[in-house]
Amino acid sequence: MVYTVKLEKNNTTWRIICDNFDIRNIIHEDMPQFGNTLMTKFATNTDKFWTVVPLDLGNCMYAKHNYIGGSPSSIFVFIMLADAWGQYGEATSDVPKLVSFIPEDYNTDDQDSKAFLDEKRKFSYKCPTCKTMSWFDPMKDKKVIFQLPEGIDTPKCSICMVNDVEVYSGGCGHTQLCQECTKRMKIQIT
Repeated sequence: MVYTVKLEKNNTTWRIICDNFDIRNIIHEDMPQFGNTLMTKFATNTDKFWTVVPLDLGNCMYAKHNYIGGSPSSIFVFIMLADAWGQYGEATSDVPKLVSFIPEDYNTDDQDSKAFLDEKRKFSYKCPTCKTMSWFDPMKDKKVIFQLPEGIDTPKCSICMVNDVEVYSGGCGHTQLCQECTKRMKIQIT
């Protein structure tokens, strides 16, 4: 479901759109601070731009905007809840969705968040089996080690069919690629 809020400031109507959270609960006339923060940030940025607005209880709102024809149109937001960073396992992480939500070529006023997203994009790829966004960092993630019965060879990479399978796909759990093919599959998220 897509939720939309309309706000007006200085004779300009802003449409704020979110499809992962009912933003009508946090952006309305009785609670104007979050909407005012968004409109203030985007009124002065006339380019592809994204920002982060802290909410209460450790939650935050990622917002992006692209001026069309030199006039403001819509602000798209993605709500990251405090427990959606994967701290309870990959299945609870909304980080891949956040990485997909923020285009790489947009500007920002939050360099720490940009560095975090850039690091996640470094080894991002789509699983060849299920097309789920995943990432692998060869400096941090451990290689997969198979314990197989004697006489059974380690499975080979499903792409090159030469190297042993080494990468566990954090986004979906498939284990079928070597590190080299994972690096070659890196995609630019747009």
